Amino acid sequence: METMRNDELGFVVSVTGARAGVRLYKRSSEDGDGSRVTIGRLVAINTGASRIVGVITRVSVSEPEPGVERGGFILADVDFLGEIKQAGTDQALFQRGVTDYPTIGDSMTPLIRDELGLIHHVAASETIEVGRLQLDDTIPAYINFDELLRKHFAILGTTGVGKSTSVALILREILSKKANLRIFLIDPHNEYGGCFGDMAYV
Repeated sequence: METMRNDELGFVVSVTGARAGVRLYKRSSEDGDGSRVTIGRLVAINTGASRIVGVITRVSVSEPEPGVERGGFILADVDFLGEIKQAGTDQALFQRGVTDYPTIGDSMTPLIRDELGLIHHVAASETIEVGRLQLDDTIPAYINFDELLRKHFAILGTTGVGKSTSVALILREILSKKANLRIFLIDPHNEYGGCFGDMAYV
């Protein structure tokens, strides 16, 4: 018989170096309030020492036992992204990678709003706000533009998804923070000519 806390979605049934297999409780796949377990959902596995943050990458049904109609278990693959150390305290912090791996039977629960904010928190001062998280639109999405400008980066997407708009937004926000910065933009299709007002020479 399945016993669980109210927020528990399932429990770990397999572990590799980069992912866990989770057996879902039936109700977690049927909830209609936006909390259903679906591809792309961020979840947490409780290890005792930390909360491992992962993303659901696959949902399937196991082979049913012989003679059992509709008897397969609902399974999910969870790829590890990092872990929250000292969860639930004022010292809680998110770090990439995993040091405390889950074991068979560890529970999986949804991420709470504070944890989602912790994962996306950028501590450095050289940041710009570029929007809101799709998972929770009350949480700002930040970019550390100092790191961005020191490395190669790309903005990718199909036609019409907003690549040019994103580039213009990011560059405008950077220039508003660093007025003395000079950016040389090659624009053969004149997409950006009117985007920067008196901040730009065309």
